[in-house]
Amino acid sequence: MYRRSPPTATWQTIWRARKSAFAAVGQSLQDSFNTPFRMVVGGDPAPVNGDRGEEIYAIVREALMNAFEHAQASRIELELAY
Repeated sequence: MYRRSPPTATWQTIWRARKSAFAAVGQSLQDSFNTPFRMVVGGDPAPVNGDRGEEIYAIVREALMNAFEHAQASRIELELAY
């Protein structure tokens, strides 16, 4: 029996999901720490090979957590520049 495999996500779809995930982490931390958060995105996303996208997500998540926990900032801004 022939089974059609599910469509693979394009790298554009994956980056949109990660961008949303970055925003969700920032919003959650904003709510927890009562510190304003803003995300700015510029440029055109480029393909990322292999597990690098997951590594980028983990690094950004850790950086945001550190900023909220230790910076004692009046606001936190994440800029994604492609």
